[in-house]
Amino acid sequence: MKVLALTGYLAESATATDQDAPPWLLIVGGAIAALMYWSHQRDKEKNAVAQARFDAMSDDEIHDKERQILSSLKRGPCYVNELASAIDESSRTTLIIARLLYEADEVDVVVENAPESGPLAEGDHGAAQIPIVSPSLSTASRLRITPQGRMHLRERAPEVRVMSPNGDVNIATHGGTVNSKSIVVNSQNKFNEKYDAETVEALARIEAIVRSKGGPDDVKVLEGFLNEAKSENPNQPVLKSLFGALQQGVPTLASAADLAIKLQTLWS
Repeated sequence: MKVLALTGYLAESATATDQDAPPWLLIVGGAIAALMYWSHQRDKEKNAVAQARFDAMSDDEIHDKERQILSSLKRGPCYVNELASAIDESSRTTLIIARLLYEADEVDVVVENAPESGPLAEGDHGAAQIPIVSPSLSTASRLRITPQGRMHLRERAPEVRVMSPNGDVNIATHGGTVNSKSIVVNSQNKFNEKYDAETVEALARIEAIVRSKGGPDDVKVLEGFLNEAKSENPNQPVLKSLFGALQQGVPTLASAADLAIKLQTLWS
């Protein structure tokens, strides 16, 4: 507001007579105008990059990003930049995805210091109530999940389900459940000795995705990848190469960026 007021004052000064307008006012006014124009152009460029990134996403990838946002918000309200870190996207791309959820009434914008007379939303655990209003959605917004979002989170759950104790991979799909023997489960002790729980879980999810969505060649690559990962001295370049081949062969796996992040420990 101060910058706008100063700019308005300088603009008025610039229209005054030479006697009333000191030269420094014209110089400063021109510099501020140039800075504001440059800032506006930078914003346009960043928005264009974010939109291009969003447009390049597949429906499955957008679906997965929405699920990740809702899953993060289920644990509590988050700012857009926090959600951006969680889904590994820029804050502006995250905002585009969050706006879809906002328009579908699956997330709300939270204002912590809203007037007490405003509508109230009960917290996740029935504790303190948070005043909410409906301001414009921006990268500075703090979001919370709505009851509608909680309901749809179950529907947006990934197709992969946890494996059964007998070693079968249970994959929930719209057409039913697919079972197949799991290398990760059958060699669970070896994997648990070599890797942390998060990495083992990621390997299990990858196996389930490839066996469900991939073809015979993809399954062969998968088995080579997992056998290498559980070997005594895994070859890191080989692991990275095989995982890259799986990402190319199975689009659903390529869109699951969170899995790729969790596997960085295998080759770093």
